[in-house]
Order: sequence, then C-alpha cells, then structure tokens
Amino acid sequence: MDDEKDAESRRIVQILSELHLTPLIETCGGLDTDVDFEWQDTLSPGEQQRLSFARVLFHRPRVAVLDEATSSIDTEDERTIYQLLKKEKISYISTGHRESLIQFHDIELRLGRNSSSATSHVGGRPPDTLHQEQSADTDLSESLIGRM
Repeated sequence: MDDEKDAESRRIVQILSELHLTPLIETCGGLDTDVDFEWQDTLSPGEQQRLSFARVLFHRPRVAVLDEATSSIDTEDERTIYQLLKKEKISYISTGHRESLIQFHDIELRLGRNSSSATSHVGGRPPDTLHQEQSADTDLSESLIGRM
C-alpha cells in the first residue's frame, strides 16, 4: 500500500511541476496536510485554473469539458496544458474567447446571434468551413454531426 501511495505522490509532484505549481506543496506544508485557508484567498486566478488542470491530469478522464479554463493563464502555460492533455490522451471540448485556443482544436465552432459557423482544422489541410444562418428549421449541430 505504501508503494502505491508513494507512486501516487510522485505523480502528483510531477503534475504540479509540469504546471509550475510545486510551491503549493510548501505553502500547504506537504501533500498530506489539511489546509486551514480558502484557496481563492491564497491562489491567483491563474494558479486556481492550473490547479484545476492538475486535477484533470491526475484523474485522466476520457473527456474534459473546459469552460474559459485558460482565461487567466498566459499563452505559454496554455500551450503546456493542452500538450499535456494530448500526451495523456484526454479528449477535450473548450469554450473561450481567446483566439489562441484555436490552435489546440480540430474543429472550431463559432456561435452568433444570427449565424453560426464550424471550421475544421484537422491534419493541417486548408480549413473546411460550414456557415449556416440560424432559423427555426436549421440546426448547426445536426449539420456538423452529419459531416463527421
């Protein structure tokens, strides 16, 4: 049992290191210490977001849904995070307003008040874009699913 816990601890330290969060171990007094502070009062928004990614990387879900998950993270750390997700073979769906997110996704879906578009960025080929005006009888998601 101790070997399993040691392996788990090493994995946590590795993930925290990759996300530049190893100072948290000292701040908390170790991995097995109960903390008596509120995370939002101690960590910056970017640190909170990177810690959320540490949890995703540790648990390795098949799919992660990320809502503005890198909005407080610099673009270098954002790149590192998406590389780690790919390395761990974690599929992801992201929402966000940052143009830098596009490079980490195979399909870009833009939703507007009166129109929507989807652009494929797969395999380095030229973007294949589908534009569709929204109306009562059109559904962009049905069009996308039919094309996949």
